[in-house]
Amino acid sequence: MSCLLAYRSWIETLVPAALLASKGSSSVRIVGMENEVVEVKFFRRRPLHPERFLEKLRERFGPLDRDGWNVARPMRQVHEVEVVEVLAGSGCVWFMGSDDVQAEWFYSEGRHILRCGEPWPSSGAGAAGDRRVELVVRVMGTALAIQRWKEEFFSELGSCLITREEVDELEQGNIMLNPQCEWEEIRA
Repeated sequence: MSCLLAYRSWIETLVPAALLASKGSSSVRIVGMENEVVEVKFFRRRPLHPERFLEKLRERFGPLDRDGWNVARPMRQVHEVEVVEVLAGSGCVWFMGSDDVQAEWFYSEGRHILRCGEPWPSSGAGAAGDRRVELVVRVMGTALAIQRWKEEFFSELGSCLITREEVDELEQGNIMLNPQCEWEEIRA
């Protein structure tokens, strides 16, 4: 009985109490601890700042293939005691100052690339037309770990969206991007 109490105390330090469910007095079941595969989708109709995005992309997924690290790296991201495994990802990216062409991002088997994609369609609703940031990442882990990972990932991407001040600067014609910006090199 003392081993069970010690085990339960140890589990309670790792898992929030709301996730623990007791069955009788002799066993403990952890709710939501089964691994599942989920697609996490990020969609915004506001452009990203390319330099901030590339910095966050490398922090989360490692070097881009163009960085010279052409070795596949499995991507496991630890959140407290839980692991989220990134299986694959892809999407189109609208960068500030790049209203003519979209960026395409792909992640698979520990490798990821960012490349120049198709021109944005000229038709579409609203001033932005079809321009958007739309990323889909397939991850595996427990529901709680995936939720935490998603919140963190969305927060990082949100910090890359251009601000109202940056929009005002663009509208005034001030150049905000460094002409040596990496995205401009990829586009060339």
